[in-house]
Amino acid sequence: MQAESSLLYPKHEPRNNGLRSPQPTIFWLYCIEEADARGAGPCKVGVATHLNKRLSSLQGGNWRPLSIVWKVGLIDRDAALQVEAFCLQTLRPSVYGGMKGVRRLKSEWLDATPEVALERARIVLDALKEEGVLAA
Repeated sequence: MQAESSLLYPKHEPRNNGLRSPQPTIFWLYCIEEADARGAGPCKVGVATHLNKRLSSLQGGNWRPLSIVWKVGLIDRDAALQVEAFCLQTLRPSVYGGMKGVRRLKSEWLDATPEVALERARIVLDALKEEGVLAA
């Protein structure tokens, strides 16, 4: 049994009675805006597993410094994507049934404040908690 364990688990991995406890993947629902906007928008809402890499990727295409305004870690990928989709749908122009005065600038960049985006995310997060999909 010991030989089997050493083949399955590298020596540097922590062991728990011979079994490795897998770390759950965290799906980060995030909101990013230009660093000097200070909550005034525009903002981008999205989902990423490697948040710092995502920020670096977005920064490469933006000449102004970007910062993460808020983030929510979820272990349920479908729930994270559901919250993201709700935010993007309800923060699009009112012509399409979204919020009045909000417009999508490009892709997932919205002419909205991070605070408004977080309010939209909380609607779905609270509903998922009530359904028992997410822990309270």
